[in-house]
Amino acid sequence: MLVGGILGYGMLLPGQGAFCWAAEAKAPAGKSAAEADLPDMPAPVPKTAPGVEKSPGPAQPESPSEKVPPKAPAKPESPSKKAPVQPPAKPQPAPGEQMPPSEAPAKPKAKPPAKEKPAEPIVEWPVDEAQREKRMEVRNLLRAGTLTPEQIKFLSEYYTQYGLARWTQGANRAEVRKYRDELIRELAQAEGQAHDQVVQMVMKLLVKMAEGNHHPVARVNAVLALGELNRVEPRGTKPPEPLPAVQPILFQMVQNAQLPEMLRVAALVGLRRHVELGAVADPTKTQWAIGLLPLVQERSSSGRAAAGRDWLRQLAIEVLELLKTPGPNGQVALALSELLADTNNPMSIRVAAARALGNLDYSQGFPADLNKLIREMGQLALDAINPELETYQKEKKLLPRRLQTHLIGIYNGLNGLQKIAASQPKETADLYQKVLEAVRGCAVLFESSKLRDSDGNLLQEEFVKELKQQQAALSKALSAPATSPPSEKNKIS
Repeated sequence: MLVGGILGYGMLLPGQGAFCWAAEAKAPAGKSAAEADLPDMPAPVPKTAPGVEKSPGPAQPESPSEKVPPKAPAKPESPSKKAPVQPPAKPQPAPGEQMPPSEAPAKPKAKPPAKEKPAEPIVEWPVDEAQREKRMEVRNLLRAGTLTPEQIKFLSEYYTQYGLARWTQGANRAEVRKYRDELIRELAQAEGQAHDQVVQMVMKLLVKMAEGNHHPVARVNAVLALGELNRVEPRGTKPPEPLPAVQPILFQMVQNAQLPEMLRVAALVGLRRHVELGAVADPTKTQWAIGLLPLVQERSSSGRAAAGRDWLRQLAIEVLELLKTPGPNGQVALALSELLADTNNPMSIRVAAARALGNLDYSQGFPADLNKLIREMGQLALDAINPELETYQKEKKLLPRRLQTHLIGIYNGLNGLQKIAASQPKETADLYQKVLEAVRGCAVLFESSKLRDSDGNLLQEEFVKELKQQQAALSKALSAPATSPPSEKNKIS
């Protein structure tokens, strides 16, 4: 599962806490409730005051009694033969005297550091509290179905001066998620032409808020709200139809590497919703799939920013999984195969790639070497198991939930390749079955009642013994000799 409950989807990134940009969250230790919606930021580096070194002047003798001895008189030159010119001899101190130190060249004065451009102040839209009393009238107008120019102006003033203006107030940042939910419920009650006009009005205001220098909580929620706007609202059991007009806006945000990652994550959440609800046309699916590849192929970074970037990449991989297209000439499938095999990527990225590969549409043929991919998926399972067993060996401590999540993702990816494997040569089909069963054997251990106590807690020592047996079975399956690459008929041309 990818996205935290703060984004309204009730999902968490395995092994990572959810960012709290957009949520009403319980404040962690050291934070007030109002600050719970912001991620921890690194402490500022203290700046040292720039100093200018003074150039030392000529050295002075230590005492008035110290004198430099006079030079010895030069001997007269022979008129017939000129001696080679010699550099002047350095004066020697008299016994008991010291020579003053030689003068050091003056150091250039250090340039004062360039003044940093002051950060632009956070912009807040003025809030007219008198508009609060007009909320019931706003709801009645939305249900009316048609609007006059005066009524459109009335609604514009309400959202600009109160309904959306509240989002930009720093003092309200713990309430912005609630305001967003209120807006979506309000628009869901609108009917006919009034709905379409107000949705367009709100969309423009949300774009303005997302692009402006407003509080991060306001900007993130503005992007999330864009993804939640509907062309047709849900009625009864009929699902909503997302607003197509926001798709290019959200996609451009995802591709804009200059935007804060929190906004790009929020935009991906919106794109994911559109794909899940079947609101994306086939040509757009291909465009998105190709456009997301540079993001998912980025090298993993290190340091504090790595978690946010990896979350962004993992969410992009899940969108590719939902799009289901392997891409022109199998570009998407091949890129995911490389991500899976690259041990420099975090385990969460590699597992997401494995799961996505099992859910693409290969009706036009499989673009890669399936035998090689099966082995890489099996090795990925071992790469997930081995560190956990090593940690248990050293610390007698196991993190079963993380390992279970990884193994289930790998198994789902393998299982999705069943039809492709059935069309392969016998050696590849047999390898597929052995690796699939071995990975499944590892994953189902978590559900075994024999490995849990009466309270449902995992009996770790017994579990580890069983897991080692399944690990050995998987290693044996992978030790089978490799076969030749598949014939061209099984590849995408």
